[in-house]
Amino acid sequence: MLNLTASQWLVDVFLLFVAAYVLPWLAGVVRIREREVGIVVKKFARRSLTPGRLLALEGEAGYQARTLPPGLHFGFWPWQYAVRKVPVTVIEPGQIGLVVAADGAPIPPHRILGVRIECDDFQDAHRFLTGGGQKGRQVAVLTTGTYRIHTVLFTVITAGTAEEHGLRPEQLHVCHVEPDRVGIVTTLDGALVEVEPVPMTEIPIGYVGVVISLVGQAHEDVSGKDFKHGSLVLPGHKGVWIDPLYPGKHPGS
Repeated sequence: MLNLTASQWLVDVFLLFVAAYVLPWLAGVVRIREREVGIVVKKFARRSLTPGRLLALEGEAGYQARTLPPGLHFGFWPWQYAVRKVPVTVIEPGQIGLVVAADGAPIPPHRILGVRIECDDFQDAHRFLTGGGQKGRQVAVLTTGTYRIHTVLFTVITAGTAEEHGLRPEQLHVCHVEPDRVGIVTTLDGALVEVEPVPMTEIPIGYVGVVISLVGQAHEDVSGKDFKHGSLVLPGHKGVWIDPLYPGKHPGS
């Protein structure tokens, strides 16, 4: 009786093992947890990737553009597929994430950043590539939040990894301009900029401010024949503006 019970116990353990591991393996079941992204590699297929491409868009062998969301997924048999589980990408409050694409169309010579593509904040690699996404650093950035990023296609640079990519951590912090200051914006390319906060210009009571613009539209004198102290121009033109600044605080540099 004891031997029968022990044998039955071994059978039960064996059946439990088969149900828990062997059957899901044979069925190609893959489980992706809530804080994971599933990256699929197809080991073989009738077609190979086009030379120069990194991700498969139409079922070719290699890394697939479409990722697996959280949940159970069937049909990913281990003899044909490998599924890599990577953590979601998190951008901390007060920071931004710069994105670098490892695949896509070439960036034109007159630009240094890839054009903005509607791809669900880089969470849809397939749409990025089929929609004209460009290889290299992207003009669009990621703001605070959690993202399901295809880490083979996209590298996300944060303040914590900035120095590894030749950047300063503070360049990836959200710029906060204090009251009574303005931000002087230097455009590097497209929407990527640097901002330098400077004090506002204050004109005290009893004074006016004379604006001398060093940049703007071409100089066109509008002072008239009776003005004998040089020339005046309309606001927005190079030169001394005809309209002064009255007492108060004004943006400018």
